Amino acid sequence: MRKIFFLTIFFLIFINIFAIYDQSWLDINDFHIMVTNFGVIGMDVFSGSVAGAYWPAGFPNETYFWGSGIWFGALVDSLTDSNNLITDTLVSFGYDPSHSLTEFIPGVVGISEDPSVRVYLSTSDNDGYGWPIKDRYNRDSILSDQDSYCWYSDKDPNHQEFSPFKSIGIEVFQYSYAWTADSLKDIVIFKFEIVNLRDDRKKIRNCYFSISADPDIANDSETSTNELLGFIDTMTVRNNRTGISELVRMNTVYQFQLDSEIGWHSNPGIPSLVLISTPKAESDIDLYGDGGLIINKYEEIGLTSFTPLKSYYDPNSTTAQYLVMSGHNFKTFDPTNPDLSYESFPKWGKGVVGYPGKTERPEEEGDKRFVISTGPFDLDYNEKAVFAVAYVINPTPDDILKNTLKLFKLFKNSDYSSIDEKKRVLMEKNKFSFYLTKDVFGNEIDLYLTNSDMNNVDIDILDIQGKKVLQVYKGIVFKDKNIKVKHNLSSGVYFVRCIYGDKNIVKKIKILK
Repeated sequence: MRKIFFLTIFFLIFINIFAIYDQSWLDINDFHIMVTNFGVIGMDVFSGSVAGAYWPAGFPNETYFWGSGIWFGALVDSLTDSNNLITDTLVSFGYDPSHSLTEFIPGVVGISEDPSVRVYLSTSDNDGYGWPIKDRYNRDSILSDQDSYCWYSDKDPNHQEFSPFKSIGIEVFQYSYAWTADSLKDIVIFKFEIVNLRDDRKKIRNCYFSISADPDIANDSETSTNELLGFIDTMTVRNNRTGISELVRMNTVYQFQLDSEIGWHSNPGIPSLVLISTPKAESDIDLYGDGGLIINKYEEIGLTSFTPLKSYYDPNSTTAQYLVMSGHNFKTFDPTNPDLSYESFPKWGKGVVGYPGKTERPEEEGDKRFVISTGPFDLDYNEKAVFAVAYVINPTPDDILKNTLKLFKLFKNSDYSSIDEKKRVLMEKNKFSFYLTKDVFGNEIDLYLTNSDMNNVDIDILDIQGKKVLQVYKGIVFKDKNIKVKHNLSSGVYFVRCIYGDKNIVKKIKILK
């Protein structure tokens, strides 16, 4: 089913007739993609029926993306007239793939009709408005072969689609970067700076940032819905600096099809999104909800959920959108026991041979849309959160992982390479992990270990001065193990130290009696 957008534009013009809605092609390298100054990426909005990206250059009929854009969700506390504390769950979106709507406006209310509130390109004179990003010497600051910049906000509540019809109060400063070098010609990177500029100066908390996407490959009509989804949450790769194999979070989602397209010059490429920069965690985050992978406080949050949107009109409320962003199944959510509906990633296996990570099975092909998210985090008034997302067209399945590792090397100062599939599977089968069931204990400390292959595991309790006060475990872990250690330690702060091979993992705990 085709998603037509011109009704949205009519709606926008009707309620904000003087606002200047602008769009422009990013067209410097092989991946051409449309951007707007109201939160929509990868859609030719003004045509209403034309895809907003194509690849490679020179083949405008070989199209990708029917649209994408950011979502931002947050909780906002306020007092009622009777002095009762209430909490609003709020979401503002730049592109809703189910309804083809946007809740952002160019600039802010009162300025959106200014022609300078536009999409700027570093390769254009921008109708005489020049390039707005300057360095400290007031020279044009340009980072790539083609930069773009625009500014939008959610500050007009008339654009809110769902109850409670309230804006969060954020402004978004969007940048993009594209290069012509062979190694980067299929990539466009977007940076989003999101600032809490609420009129009441309130803190917004439990925030989530998402990208919703409908990366159509060719024409997804009712008779040609043949796409599949895949993702790489973690993968064992080689650290070329140390020579050691490491389990790395890859933060990558992709869409592909197994069929060729009639009239195309080659087999279709594979669009992927790679989350390459996010804020740091403000507390430990249990990524899968089972203790299997903990994102520690002060580590970069990274990708925390990936949700395929299975029904055409879902999610159809603010609360449902926020639940999707936070990794919950909004259809089964029980507020009295939210953990039961926590599904941060689909439970897929290796569905299609030759594609990295996990994929749907071939018989599950269809018209696909999805949301990727990171969070939670808080934003004080005037505080900024920065995110970077790479939009990539991969010529082959092998390029999905290659391009992700390339992006990590360029923008995260890492140096990883892929490992032979047989060796990687063996390593992941024998990977070791150690985690605690909680961070406050009484008379018993409870922890889990998984298979440690042939390396010794040494776990001790240290006091606040770093002195060893208790040995918990020493030896090889031949199978998953739950260890419960009774102790007579006094109440206070301690550290659990786990030494495994060349790794030294330390976690802080409290003992309260």
